[in-house]
Amino acid sequence: MPNRAQRKRRPSPTNSLPSTRSSRARAVLDGVAVARPARPRSGTGAGSLIYDPDWDEDVRLEAWRATFARAADLPPVLAAAVLWDAWEGIAPLQHQSWLGPLFAECMLRQRRKTIAHLFSLNAGLRVVAHERRRHRDRTTRLLTFLDAVSEAAALGLKEHDRLTLARNRCCDVSRGGVVTQKLPWLIEYAVSRPLVSSAMIEKELKVTTRGR
Repeated sequence: MPNRAQRKRRPSPTNSLPSTRSSRARAVLDGVAVARPARPRSGTGAGSLIYDPDWDEDVRLEAWRATFARAADLPPVLAAAVLWDAWEGIAPLQHQSWLGPLFAECMLRQRRKTIAHLFSLNAGLRVVAHERRRHRDRTTRLLTFLDAVSEAAALGLKEHDRLTLARNRCCDVSRGGVVTQKLPWLIEYAVSRPLVSSAMIEKELKVTTRGR
């Protein structure tokens, strides 16, 4: 069995790394910002199997930005539809199709159609048929986007009604027994967040799991 002195002389896992990895690991542990390695685009290996080496993202992004500029004079919802359709068709970034609906939601918020939240467009896109979203006719795709907006708005109202009913029910139950000072705050906090944990509640209400 090695003694304590021998155990102290053992190299740490960081020191046993190759030189390039070791310097990067030390920088991360020291809190120094380290540039992320470039994503493989060409050549042999896994990068060429996942990413198309001929995919010119800069040119595609410029084409999408040109569409963004042309949509500035359109009504907000129609402009968001044009941006979403352009992202789906141009595909500026490989394997990043999920950014299209997010940019459309940001456009709606930028144009003041939504103020306090990002519109949940994906909730409506999941309802409409996939064939309509991928249709060859551009007008059909734009109409599909508008239908998705309508579906998402309806789902949002249903969710609002469900949360309101849950809040009222919790308030009714709390009135029937001993009500602590923090309980109304807890109800409001739980309803206003999509996900709540005990740690979040302790931090927000300044209580412990024992209620103190």
